[in-house]
Amino acid sequence: MRFSFFVFFILTITHLSLQANPVLYDDGKGLSNNQITEIIKDKTGIMWIATESGLNKYDGYTFTEINELKGYRINTIYFDSAKNALWIGCNKGLHYYNISTGLLEKNIYQTNTSEVIKIIAYNQSKYIVFMNGTIVRIGSNLLSKEVFSLLALGLQNATIKKSIAHDQKGNIIFTSNKFPFLISLQLATGKCVILKEYPSQNISSLTSAKDYYVILYNSGGYRVLPTSVKPTAAMLAIQKSQEATQHIKYHTIYIKDNEVYATQKGYHNLYYLVDGQWQTISAGANFQLSSKTMNTMYLDDFMVLWLGTNKGLIKVPYQTKYPFTSIFSSNVSPISIRQIVEAKNNDMFIATYKGIYQYNTLTHYTKNIVDSIFPFYTRAICLDTGNYLYAGTESTDQYFYRYNIKTKKYEGDFYKLSPLGAQINSVFSIYRDKHNTYWLATDKGLASYNPKDRLLKLHIAGKYSIGSIKLFYINASKNSNKFWVCGLNAVYLIDIDNGVSKEYKANVNSKTLIPADDYIFVAEDKNQIVWLGTKKSGLIKLDYIHNQSLVINKSKGLSSNEVYGLISENQSIAWVSTANGLCRYDIQNNTFTNYFIDNGLTDNEFNQNALYKHSSGQFYFGGINGINIINPCLFKPHNPALAIFTASIHKWNQSDEVFKEVKDSSVILMKPDDHLLTFTFGLSDYNEVETNTFFYRIKGLYNEWISLGNQNQLRLEGLSAGEYMVEIIGFNRAGMQASSALLYKVKLAQVYYKTWWFYVLLACTAILLIFAYFRWHLNNINQKQQLRTQIASNLHDEVGSLLTSIIMSTDSARYSSSNIDDKNLKLEKISALSRNATNTMSDVLWSIDARNDYAGNLTDRMREHAEMMLFPLNIDLVFDFTETQQQKIIKADKRQQLYLIFKEAINNIAKHSQATFVKIIYKQKGNHFELVIENDYKATPADLNTSSGQGLRNIKMRAQKINAECIILTQKEIFTIKITGK
Repeated sequence: MRFSFFVFFILTITHLSLQANPVLYDDGKGLSNNQITEIIKDKTGIMWIATESGLNKYDGYTFTEINELKGYRINTIYFDSAKNALWIGCNKGLHYYNISTGLLEKNIYQTNTSEVIKIIAYNQSKYIVFMNGTIVRIGSNLLSKEVFSLLALGLQNATIKKSIAHDQKGNIIFTSNKFPFLISLQLATGKCVILKEYPSQNISSLTSAKDYYVILYNSGGYRVLPTSVKPTAAMLAIQKSQEATQHIKYHTIYIKDNEVYATQKGYHNLYYLVDGQWQTISAGANFQLSSKTMNTMYLDDFMVLWLGTNKGLIKVPYQTKYPFTSIFSSNVSPISIRQIVEAKNNDMFIATYKGIYQYNTLTHYTKNIVDSIFPFYTRAICLDTGNYLYAGTESTDQYFYRYNIKTKKYEGDFYKLSPLGAQINSVFSIYRDKHNTYWLATDKGLASYNPKDRLLKLHIAGKYSIGSIKLFYINASKNSNKFWVCGLNAVYLIDIDNGVSKEYKANVNSKTLIPADDYIFVAEDKNQIVWLGTKKSGLIKLDYIHNQSLVINKSKGLSSNEVYGLISENQSIAWVSTANGLCRYDIQNNTFTNYFIDNGLTDNEFNQNALYKHSSGQFYFGGINGINIINPCLFKPHNPALAIFTASIHKWNQSDEVFKEVKDSSVILMKPDDHLLTFTFGLSDYNEVETNTFFYRIKGLYNEWISLGNQNQLRLEGLSAGEYMVEIIGFNRAGMQASSALLYKVKLAQVYYKTWWFYVLLACTAILLIFAYFRWHLNNINQKQQLRTQIASNLHDEVGSLLTSIIMSTDSARYSSSNIDDKNLKLEKISALSRNATNTMSDVLWSIDARNDYAGNLTDRMREHAEMMLFPLNIDLVFDFTETQQQKIIKADKRQQLYLIFKEAINNIAKHSQATFVKIIYKQKGNHFELVIENDYKATPADLNTSSGQGLRNIKMRAQKINAECIILTQKEIFTIKITGK
């Protein structure tokens, strides 16, 4: 059935032919090696090229070599669609390449046998053909089993030749260097059949189709070997062509479905089989084909033929010729068409820039009805019910005239002007309503001509006034009492009796129902949908009943955003003329099929107004080179599935200054150092990759499609942190959209100093700093308060008691009746008390003076006090301050307590110990301190503990205040006080 459809397609609808400009890709264009051994495409559309020294990946733009396979002679590759992986057979065993991850597993089948020359898939197993004559089956679990060996035929050291063919039923045919006949093997059973009618020494190569083989002989001839009872149409075509081509010696034959190709021995022409006849590519391509040995061929779904040669890869594109016919076209003197109308007796009138032509569709009689008085460059024409053809031009002097069909004369003085208020310079379109009134779209607004009173009026005021706006087109409405008119940034529905019924105006600075543009075409279909052609915005679908609109542009597959006209074939199909090709628009599916010069059009550029739906059902589209005539019933577009694929993803790391490939595209994480993200992609249609177009949008940032033109790369940089969904769509030249879009989830990590947790940390730090400041401030206040309290307490306790004693002694001496000696004793006591008060006051002031907050000041004070107290008692003093950091700061409260402890101990020694020597040690290392006071004694230890009253208890109490440890030892007549802390 597929072949029957193909033949029908060839004979009645299209003509497929190889182009005359094959393209050669060799090592100068990025291919790693020019010896091509096999070519395939995977399910995404990426091509894989096996060579004599490695494997290449090709996306239609760039060749990429698989580094792990450099230097390997690749004999065969098989694409496993279920696993999206490649099975690779080479001179170094069997390898497995995961396309999704880019990981290669080498030598997945460990063997000492020779190189792999063929991989055959059948019944969910892979059959590996080794050159040494062994065929092994590998199941899905990678367990292997030998199926066949040439040893079974009694052949020692025999090899299987690389020319192997297999069908879809699990049969293969091959030859051996030591066996005289062709061998046929059933893979599932291992049953071997010797085909003695096919001597192997005469066979040069083998190829296969779905259910038959073609055997190519050294002589250049070929023979078809059926494997089914009923031969197919393609098989019969090959057999038929064999009879007529005995003089041609073939080198390679390739079959895919119903397509058959062959290359010639010696002078390497390329042939393809059409309707049982070999057709050759035109001579212009022989430059690429000559002097090359064809190793392999591959035909992809878009009818692009790939030739693997000994000197590189050759791409032979197909071009599809559709059944377009044309008139008024010429390669020497083209005629630009402006408008087409149908008259009586199969006549048509065609306005051009070379005058008005009269053309008969039956006889093809053509006449140019020129008149030297009237302008050649007629822009619009309109036929009345009688004998007149009205015309409008872009001439200021003669912008409106008519042609009398009976008299064959032009008339320019048939109308009279009402006060126009402005000078009309151009008439772009003419429409005749049911009352036989002619409406003119002019550069100054809407005008009308009434044949009854012969009055031409420009409607600059009144109910038909739409202002002095440039109008381009007028067309009928579904309501016969109304018509549409469009122009600069505006579309109007005019009621013949009541004037302007609806108006749609575009505003550049605000969102409106229609975009701001030149509206150069308008048409209403049977569903009351208005189609608008624009200069820059594409095709606008306006539903004026529900007040909705839809913009259809290149991002939907339209070949150009400059739309000149539309003709509806039916409710689901319309034809659209543009500035770049003719488009067949499937309204229901919102898809396009675009046609160009190489499909049979006279030119890619069409003209405004130049379209007409003939009563015969044919469509007429005029352009800058004549008229293209279409019979829409003959067009059945062949649209294979178009896929868009990711070739690679890279990100630029600023820190490492290197591009890093992204293997996992499910979620792409961009770190702060990743400054650039590059997507490379392509379409499975390699026919003309330079005409493939791409669009992208970033959901979450903007939803409008942005055109990349024919660039197959998207570079993103400068995006703020967050999550984005990047979507990419693609179209081939024919306007076919890829069946699915590429979707990438991109997460841009925020730099740490802009993250929420960093702000929280900053806020917490600020709060802690403020808290610490106020805590410090409060501590200072408390310390000052404590210091004041302490000073008051010290002054009250120490100095106050002394002053009280002085007062009491003074009063006693003053009022005493004692003799002079008693008074002198009392005065001496007062003097001693005064000195003690002075010393006590000095100690208090010294302890609170910040200038004394150093360990050196403390030791100096200790030395001074000890010498003052003990030297008069003839007590030897030993000071050991060698392990003291003199500049170490000591807090005032700690320094005060240490000094008071020292002072208490020295006073006790002086008063009660009867000591002969005292040793004082003070150590200050870092935050740790140690104070040791040792002395000998003559009093008993009990006397020492009690003689000073509160002395030792005060020492322990003061040590506790500064969290220090107090140790008091009595040993061998040595009394020791040891204070340690930090």
